[in-house]
Amino acid sequence: MNRFIAKIASIALLQGLILLVSLPVLVAWGLPISLLGVIGNIIFLPVIIVFLLLSALLTLFLPIPFLAKFLGVLLDGVVAIWRLFGALCVSFGNLALPFYGYLPLAVFFCLILFLVHNRFLCRFLVRTTVIFSVIVLLILFSLFRCWGTNERLFSCGSERLHCTRGVAGVQVVDHGGRRQVKTLDTWVRYRLPQFLAQTFGVVSIAVYHVRHITPAVCETVRVLCEGHLIEAIEICETEKQDKRLLAQIHAYAEQAGIPIRC
Repeated sequence: MNRFIAKIASIALLQGLILLVSLPVLVAWGLPISLLGVIGNIIFLPVIIVFLLLSALLTLFLPIPFLAKFLGVLLDGVVAIWRLFGALCVSFGNLALPFYGYLPLAVFFCLILFLVHNRFLCRFLVRTTVIFSVIVLLILFSLFRCWGTNERLFSCGSERLHCTRGVAGVQVVDHGGRRQVKTLDTWVRYRLPQFLAQTFGVVSIAVYHVRHITPAVCETVRVLCEGHLIEAIEICETEKQDKRLLAQIHAYAEQAGIPIRC
């Protein structure tokens, strides 16, 4: 039992090291960050080992029908259990929470792994070095968060969205220009969160300001509401605004449970 726990701790330690080293690179490139990847890999590793072992045995015993059939049933069972587990995980959804809210928890988890693994960290000097390194990383990330960029432009075709980070979160101003992109859905649903994560360390918009309503703006708001990428919408209502498009925006926001301020 102790050897099993030691193996699990070794895998978790390795995954924690990889996560800690790769975080700055992922943030710099604006790539998706999965801080639960350590736990996911610990769960997935035994499953893939069993799957590969059964697959190799099935190939080896193909000339023996009853053994091949038995191994095939076992292999189907492993795949069915994994698919059931995956469906259960997907049912919980994906919360778009700020990256920096997860960072202290992830670093604390890695620190616990370092301290628990006494066979690897048996000397006081090594422990002190690791703790000091983790503290320095936390300070650097905190400075990056405080002194990072507070204002950027996001290009969406020929139009640019004005993005600003304030105390209440990231606010985006849309002046209603043309969106000369082939797939607006993909551009808004994937490119915009990636841009926000890379620039501000968040993947959601606190307030989306609409200055002029156009069909492209209406479609953009629809995608943002469906993806739950915005928390509130602020519309500058004037007599020149298209009432039909304005009603559509209100309908999209009401369906997603997003408040609208005018």
